[in-house]
Amino acid sequence: MEEPEQDFTPTSTGDSTEKVEKTTPTEKQGSRILTTILRWFLGLLIVFGLGAVTVLFALYIPNRQTVASLEAQLQDANVEIDELEDQVASLMILETKNQSLQEELAQANMHILLLRTLSNVNSARIALVDDDKATARAYLAKADTLKDLAVLMGPEQRDEINAMLNRLELALSELDKDSFAAQSDLEVLATNLMELKSTFFGEP
Repeated sequence: MEEPEQDFTPTSTGDSTEKVEKTTPTEKQGSRILTTILRWFLGLLIVFGLGAVTVLFALYIPNRQTVASLEAQLQDANVEIDELEDQVASLMILETKNQSLQEELAQANMHILLLRTLSNVNSARIALVDDDKATARAYLAKADTLKDLAVLMGPEQRDEINAMLNRLELALSELDKDSFAAQSDLEVLATNLMELKSTFFGEP
């Protein structure tokens, strides 16, 4: 009898085992590489995050604080500038008032000198009427305030005041020689003073 043929189909157990043994280390190696890459990536993220936080605290926040401080100083400076401008405006008003007061004071002094000069001239005239030449001379010496009056009135009236001074000196020189001529010159001087008073102060 013929023996039945046996199936000698080779099994693939050994090959499968060999493939498993060959693929397992590769997969493990790939997993390790992936893990390493992930770790490096996470590490870089952490480093980048720490760097960003460091920049934030080291640069941005201090800069913002500096800007805030400067803005506060600028605001204070603007407030101070406004206050100083108000003070300057007030001082300018006071200066204007002061200038006006100075002008009024100069006018008052000029008026006083003019009236005092006129008073001395008229007193000298009265003394001459009584033939009191010494008293007349004393009053005319006081009438020398015409020089101060010339300074206050300015250059426009300089010629007029100089003419009055010449008239006064002429009257003084005539006191002992010709009291009548002196009286006449003093009358002219008094008239000129009255006209000057009327021109500047509107008084008759």
